[in-house]
Amino acid sequence: MKKFGFIALAFICMLTLAAKPASAASKNAGKKAAISWETLCEAVRIGEESIGKPYKRGAKGPDAFDCSGLMRYIFKEAGAPHVYGTSKSLAANEKWIKIERAEDLQPGDLIFSGDGEKVSHVGLYIGGDTLLESTSGGVHFSCLSFHYRLDESFGISPSFFARRLLDGPAPESRVPLKDPSIYRLYADLTAQPQASVWPPMQPALTYSIVEPVVVPPTE
Repeated sequence: MKKFGFIALAFICMLTLAAKPASAASKNAGKKAAISWETLCEAVRIGEESIGKPYKRGAKGPDAFDCSGLMRYIFKEAGAPHVYGTSKSLAANEKWIKIERAEDLQPGDLIFSGDGEKVSHVGLYIGGDTLLESTSGGVHFSCLSFHYRLDESFGISPSFFARRLLDGPAPESRVPLKDPSIYRLYADLTAQPQASVWPPMQPALTYSIVEPVVVPPTE
């Protein structure tokens, strides 16, 4: 009986020890999915330093980036290496809450162009109607609502959704930038009537800003 009791006790101890790592791993996985505000701010700071670097398909930095490569680079450098993958795989990551209304966006949301099945692009929303992204013109900031207003003016139905990276509500309405004037520029730009905004933004410019030009009415 003593021998049987000893074997049973040893078996229970083995089960207990085996269960602990799984429980810890589960907790770590939950924490790993989200990022903190401090990590986000550091990622955006790194992205701001990358402004003007060229676009190259499949490139993950530090000298060139495609859209998902930029996201991977800035978050890896900021201490969140789990934020990586193609735009499609990032969009499919259900560990992050899905956001489908523009009014629900907050800084730290990954913005995707597409309907979920056909995702073609990813950028990082940093607040103030501003995206950090890499497109054919290179790494730049761009104006979210201006993009979609231009799409509508060309008869294209804009489609987007987002995934939330932050581990809770954003403590500020926008991420601090080394050059905060970008937020003021975009506020002025989006205040312009839709019909007077022309031509489209030039991504090659440092901040993708052009002076609004009044389009004469067609006869």
